[in-house]
Amino acid sequence: MRIYLRKLLYIGSLLILLLFIVGFIRMRIIQSHSWVLPKQVHVLFMGASHLNHAIDDSMMKTAINWTRGSERYMYTYIKLQHLIPVNPQIDTIFLELAPTDLWEDTDYKYHVLNEQSGYVKTYWPFYKKEHWEIVLEEPVQVAGLVLGSLLDIGDLQQEKWWHHLGNYFHAEGEMDRKEVRPALEVSSGHGHEVNYYYLRQIIALCKKKKIKLMFLETPTFHPEYYYDQDYFYRAYKENFSEIEFYDYSKWPMSDSERWDAHHLNHQGAKRFTKEIMSRFHIQ
Repeated sequence: MRIYLRKLLYIGSLLILLLFIVGFIRMRIIQSHSWVLPKQVHVLFMGASHLNHAIDDSMMKTAINWTRGSERYMYTYIKLQHLIPVNPQIDTIFLELAPTDLWEDTDYKYHVLNEQSGYVKTYWPFYKKEHWEIVLEEPVQVAGLVLGSLLDIGDLQQEKWWHHLGNYFHAEGEMDRKEVRPALEVSSGHGHEVNYYYLRQIIALCKKKKIKLMFLETPTFHPEYYYDQDYFYRAYKENFSEIEFYDYSKWPMSDSERWDAHHLNHQGAKRFTKEIMSRFHIQ
């Protein structure tokens, strides 16, 4: 029995060592990827799914849409920490500011499995102690996601990794308003301290680097169906009003230009992108 346990311990130790080596190699490869943008790109669109669906950067020469669905500000900040130092031409950032980003339970997306799965797997090679402390409130879940990432070779390629971090989402299909029903979000008690903290870090970073930061919200359909709008606007005014906020939530769009109540489809994105390009003189 002792010999069996000794062999089992030996095999287990070798497996742990192998996983550590594979994880270290993966981390080093991903950390070596380039963050350099084309020289003509000096405008960034950052944030979550509203801008992800609404800004078609194929229409622009000097801007890039590097948003991703459900992206919390911690991940936006990690990206900016790497992008800004190697791209001194960056002078303007449009950052999504939507009710989902400021509501009382916005931090829940740092913890639930379906939200963590898309981010922990991609970002853990860049985590610092402060980031691990946030996600490791679910240690077993995070361990599984990290181990699962070791089998994914996609991010080891520069182009696929870049695309995975963010891009314009070309959405086809149209919203059917008959299917839209009020569904007010209910807090699960995670709070908003983390997301607010990293939004302040983004603001501070942009100020330090003399980058023009602007908040942007896209056209949405009855946002009051999903979030307390008074809470959202009050949170902005009380905490982040030093940053200009361009609120297009009530900008008129036809149902044929919406993908769902929250997002634009490709037709809507083309018209909205033209509006933003014209208003802010983006080429």
